[in-house]
Amino acid sequence: MVDKPFTVTLSQARELDALAKAKGLLLSVFHNRSWDSDFLPLKGLLAAGELGEVRYFESHFDRFRLEVRQRWREMKGAGSGIWYDLGPHLLDQALQLFGPPVAINVDLAEMRPGAQTTDYFHATLTYP
Repeated sequence: MVDKPFTVTLSQARELDALAKAKGLLLSVFHNRSWDSDFLPLKGLLAAGELGEVRYFESHFDRFRLEVRQRWREMKGAGSGIWYDLGPHLLDQALQLFGPPVAINVDLAEMRPGAQTTDYFHATLTYP
């Protein structure tokens, strides 16, 4: 079991997958937000058909701090930034609720003064 994000590159993902298969192990990604008290009831309502056809869904985390901290997720480097930190949670939930999208568009930016990596993202998932 690995924490999110699974890997930073596709080649790393393939390497881990091959290693797990060679050793006969199950490879899985842990997403703690899959068990949130706001997400589970929504998942149940959708599965039961209680909400009808969903035409629009929006999910977000509001976490803006002007101060840039000296933490891995706020320092320049592979796998850092808000997209790698919080994006996997939102993507995992969307995949669980609606399945794979036909397209994903992501806008990334550095908004705070002194930001060393992305601290803003907006992702749009398109479904048929």
